[in-house]
Amino acid sequence: MKRIVEDCKKIEEKIIEHRRILHSIAEVGFNTEKTREYIKKQLAEIGLTSTAVGRGGLKAELGDKTDRTVLLRADIDALPIEEKSGESFAAKNGNMHACAHDMHTAMLLGAAEILLKNKDKIRGRIIFCFQSAEETLEGASDMIEAGLLEDKIDAAIMLHVLCGIDFPSGFLIVSSGGVSAPSSDFFEISVRGESSHGSLSHLGKNALATAARILFSIEDLPSREFAISDDAVLSVGSFNSGTAPNVTADFARLSGTFRAYDETVRERLKSRINEISVGTARLFGCTSEMEITSSCPTLINNSRLSDAVFEGLKETVGTCGVTTTSQLGARGGGSEDFAYISHRIPSVMIALVAGSSRDGYSVPLHNPKTKFDERALAIGTAAYVISAISALDMKDS
Repeated sequence: MKRIVEDCKKIEEKIIEHRRILHSIAEVGFNTEKTREYIKKQLAEIGLTSTAVGRGGLKAELGDKTDRTVLLRADIDALPIEEKSGESFAAKNGNMHACAHDMHTAMLLGAAEILLKNKDKIRGRIIFCFQSAEETLEGASDMIEAGLLEDKIDAAIMLHVLCGIDFPSGFLIVSSGGVSAPSSDFFEISVRGESSHGSLSHLGKNALATAARILFSIEDLPSREFAISDDAVLSVGSFNSGTAPNVTADFARLSGTFRAYDETVRERLKSRINEISVGTARLFGCTSEMEITSSCPTLINNSRLSDAVFEGLKETVGTCGVTTTSQLGARGGGSEDFAYISHRIPSVMIALVAGSSRDGYSVPLHNPKTKFDERALAIGTAAYVISAISALDMKDS
């Protein structure tokens, strides 16, 4: 397997080209038509036929499904962020690949090419899964409902890029067994009151002011009602209310997200947010409704698969280029809808550093100025390939 890194470096320029084209056409949610057309075309050019799965997913297959099957997943959607990175290939359509899904997709396309060239040496089947709507936490469950996992699949592997951290670009972190990413629930709170003239505010029920009290109360929840060991976090990212400065608002909407590693903590957060919202609204003569708009569970990594992937990567890139989350004593804070797959079949998540803070890549993910170090792409492509082979070579216990 030591030749794999060299093989991936030979097509590095092509992987970079994939990434830049995908970056320039960034699309969001399930509305990824241009992105999917590009993926289909590139797969066809190397000799793989792709099929649509669900509202915005694609898959292609390689090998014999009478043996073990491994699913490799890349997410393909972007964020609705106006890009300010200054890159020559920056998107100009109001969207941005600020979470590196363009890199994930480019690397999986590269991995498909390398694996296809080595198909005679592959014992088993590989499914290349390209998924939309990860950022809204809808795409994985949609593909599952459309039959993605109907055939027997023995393992699933995903890779996610990191930047702005103090590890060298190209460094790989394999999630150890157990929970590695928290659950995530997106919520909306709608507050309804009664309008009045600004000079006669006592005749109205101020939905804006009420919603503001709800906001500060629920954002204090993790520190006031949960222990530090509960690992709970909540943030409100949107607040909309009012139409004029001299009119008391009769409606307000908050939206945010809460995350937890434990299901009991997750349910308690959900319950308390609703109780505080309803109680505060009633106190000020308003009404409140809470809706969970999207969610995903915790991401569970299979211990045996994690060990096999780590050993394969260690053999190939060396101990100076790969570690595990257990060795670091850390786990991810970002949620991943790949979690739905991890609850169905043995899975593992790999992180790839593509922008070290020591090299000046200090801007974090989900920022209009985020940049990524493209030197990591060849290593990430190799990680997909090596992990797939390692998972196929596993023996059933």
